[in-house]
Amino acid sequence: MQLYKGDAYLYFSPKEKDWSAPGCPGTKFAYIREREAGENSSMSVALAAKMAKISVGFTGLCGDISGNLGYMRITDISM
Repeated sequence: MQLYKGDAYLYFSPKEKDWSAPGCPGTKFAYIREREAGENSSMSVALAAKMAKISVGFTGLCGDISGNLGYMRITDISM
């Protein structure tokens, strides 16, 4: 979790080198803003998967708020 300009962002890092996300080569972190719709559900799915030792997959938009392509804004999560 990171606080940035009054918002909290939750970050996930892949077990491997990157997420292998189509169109987002080299993405090292997937993130979601805490106040964003679906954030609680995303966190619940991610934590349940971690406890069950099941992989999760994310899809989203390449880049962070500064355009850094090492990040992907989460729009979907699946187990």
